[in-house]
Amino acid sequence: MAELIIKEPESMNIMGLILKHLMEQNLKDAGKAEAARKMNCVIAMRGGKMGVTITFRSGTITIERGTPPRANSRINGSLNTFLQVAVSKNYISPLLSGKIRISGNPFPLLKLITFLAA
Repeated sequence: MAELIIKEPESMNIMGLILKHLMEQNLKDAGKAEAARKMNCVIAMRGGKMGVTITFRSGTITIERGTPPRANSRINGSLNTFLQVAVSKNYISPLLSGKIRISGNPFPLLKLITFLAA
């Protein structure tokens, strides 16, 4: 089972809190928890002016405010677009239309999408 840690939860932005909720829900599924436990990467997300870093390391998922200078993958878009993706689970359309931009290694993002998918 993967452990979820929120660094400084009292100062976490709304994007981080939404990710926390999505992660908690998905970690209830044994298969998804096992998949998260096997992930080993750092993903930086920026929604508008809000940044969040998700680190998967040794069976622990850490969510922290801000984005580091180095990450395996980066994903950028508006907070509104990320909320639409979270509700609809449709990431292809915003990606193809340029509303979401990715950089770095895309494979950790594919694993994250698989983990967060309903």
